[in-house]
Amino acid sequence: MKKRQSKNFKGVMHMKTVEDLLMQMEEHSSYRIDIHPPADAKAISEMKKNYPFVPSQVLDFYRVTDGVEIGVPGTEVYPVRKVLRYTDGSAASSRWLEIGAMSFGDPIVVTADGKIALLDHENGYTVQLEWDSLVDFLADELSALD
Repeated sequence: MKKRQSKNFKGVMHMKTVEDLLMQMEEHSSYRIDIHPPADAKAISEMKKNYPFVPSQVLDFYRVTDGVEIGVPGTEVYPVRKVLRYTDGSAASSRWLEIGAMSFGDPIVVTADGKIALLDHENGYTVQLEWDSLVDFLADELSALD
């Protein structure tokens, strides 16, 4: 899994984490960002059990926040209970798990191979864009705020 690296104030390389990126988004002054309190541990365990392909970064995301909206109204990562309720019994749930949506309606999903993808809802839910990790996706969202 590819992770982005950046330099901290002393010039030492470190790996960006979900929490780092959420903090940077929250500090971004020109856009409204809604970051919720952490998700319920039981719901995170349920997600891990029901969708074993969900990578640890997504579970870590929910340990930090139970959803976020970036650039309100904008990109939304749903609360964990909404993800579980929305996909319960869905035929698509074996191929991917919808965890959010862009402001224009295209779903953001975790694919069966653990990547984050943006699906084109107007063309048969085909993959438009794909990221190796949630950190990569959030980094792109942060750069789009500039």
